[in-house]
Amino acid sequence: MKIDKVSIIMASFNSEKYIVKALESIINQSYKDWECIIIDDFSDDNSVKIIKNCIRSDKRFYMYSNKKNIGAGQSRNIGISIAEGQFLTFLDSDDIWEPHHLERQILFMKSNKLTISHSHYGYINSKGDKLKEIFKVSLKKIGFKDLLLRPEMSCLTTIIDISKTGKFYMSEDKRRQDYYLWLNLLKNGNFSRGFDHIGGYYRQHDNQPKKNLKYLYAHFHFLRSRIKLSLIDSFKYTLSYSIRGIFKYLHN
Repeated sequence: MKIDKVSIIMASFNSEKYIVKALESIINQSYKDWECIIIDDFSDDNSVKIIKNCIRSDKRFYMYSNKKNIGAGQSRNIGISIAEGQFLTFLDSDDIWEPHHLERQILFMKSNKLTISHSHYGYINSKGDKLKEIFKVSLKKIGFKDLLLRPEMSCLTTIIDISKTGKFYMSEDKRRQDYYLWLNLLKNGNFSRGFDHIGGYYRQHDNQPKKNLKYLYAHFHFLRSRIKLSLIDSFKYTLSYSIRGIFKYLHN
């Protein structure tokens, strides 16, 4: 393990349209001690060519190519398994970071002797235009039950000091792989603390699924089968999740 180094995990599948901006936002970080492990999930567009060009110009980038499409969760797990840094974080191939994100958040973690942290994030549309909406995290310690009530940790801005936690992995589900990781980290006795800064921007696409009743049932089933909550607790936390979603919809 290399002290102070940040391991950035990026899963990529047919991301030629957006990945250049994502990679540029890593290169432009004021914090320079990082490695970026890109796992290409059997793309059939120009993604691999773009990634290889980036690797040729910056040796801090590495690529692992899957022999078949296995999904984002399992792809990220490959990156986690080979990460060498003290700190672990993720950036999706269509999202972007603010230039001082890593520097500010890692300084925040060191100053407060934190194991895990997460921060606010904004949204951009498919064209890259910033939207008005900002997702604000709680500026306090977040434990297991807190995260069940409000799933506020994200791949975009969560940073983990794996020299303290060890390596945890995502589930193989198509959705909620990262939520599985955060919950297991916190269930193991860790906590995350919110940091008052906008770390990056999550790209919203027009074809993203809506949070309807089917989505809520999937959330309930996830809590029951993956997190092993009781029937009552699974219902309670799904209800809280749905109420917060409705409030957010009405607020916007």
